Amino acid sequence: MKRENYIFTEGFNCGRLLGPCLESYFKHHDHDVHVILSDEDIQEAGDILNHEKVHIINVSSDPNFNRMWSIGHHGTALAFASVIKMWANRKNVIHFDSDVIFKDNCIDQIISYLDEGYDVVGPPRPYKNNLCNNDDVRMYDDVIMTYAFGINTNIIPDYPFDYFIQMCAGFANPLGHTVLDFFDGVVFAALENGAKIKYLKTEEYGGPDSEGSRYNGYESNLHFDCGSKIIHFGGVGSGYAFDKSGRSENQNAYKVWALGRWKLYAEVILDEEIDFNDPTVYGKDIGVLDHEGKRWCKGAPDKEITESVLKDLSLDGITQHH
Repeated sequence: MKRENYIFTEGFNCGRLLGPCLESYFKHHDHDVHVILSDEDIQEAGDILNHEKVHIINVSSDPNFNRMWSIGHHGTALAFASVIKMWANRKNVIHFDSDVIFKDNCIDQIISYLDEGYDVVGPPRPYKNNLCNNDDVRMYDDVIMTYAFGINTNIIPDYPFDYFIQMCAGFANPLGHTVLDFFDGVVFAALENGAKIKYLKTEEYGGPDSEGSRYNGYESNLHFDCGSKIIHFGGVGSGYAFDKSGRSENQNAYKVWALGRWKLYAEVILDEEIDFNDPTVYGKDIGVLDHEGKRWCKGAPDKEITESVLKDLSLDGITQHH
């Protein structure tokens, strides 16, 4: 069944990422896109926001957005909840992260699967074969990653808005069991409500497959999400926001991890050197031996990681933003 589509991304606290992301988006797509951001992000993003198919949603004057984005992914969850419950008006919702670079058309494939009757479309997030070593969730169905996905919002049961924000954030699941990550509770609720799910090919969209394997022909997919159609760096927005706001002495593990991702992104996309030089740590260095310990876990990217992403990204036609 064909429905209208509402496509969005968010650049709150990380407006610099929107230039490269949307430039690659419009190279391969002709769809309107809604962008959730602040006054500061508008200044950082530059001319790309003047594109006729960009619709700016400036939430600077909303104290709730400012407060929730100050505590990390709560702001992202509020954005998802606002789109799904209010702004999209029962359309299909299609989302991509702002630290995505498109190498090919992805959105039309997602739309085509939704038009065929699927309700949830995205790269798989394995539960049975999860890489989190969480044995308590291995009996549950796989859900989807949210860096490039689509959902029929009509299949999602109605929940109070504040509770739905928690579901989007990965802190609540109406089915009661533990979830692994962001938005999983929403997908589980949709599946319980009869949703049909379509998993995108990891060879095209990156990420782990249903068996938990990241071996998809792209070396970079060991470290983040890389396929023939897209590359998703992961954590870059957080790393940039943390770098921009100043680094405290008490850096938690997530912030240190995100700084490494920001350093890599800045080097290969923005042609910029970031002063972050923590040693590169692979899984084998800390006893994490999935994928033979070859996955980058934290620290600055080494030469091998940087060269692999440059090769897999194939920067032809993607302008570096100085």
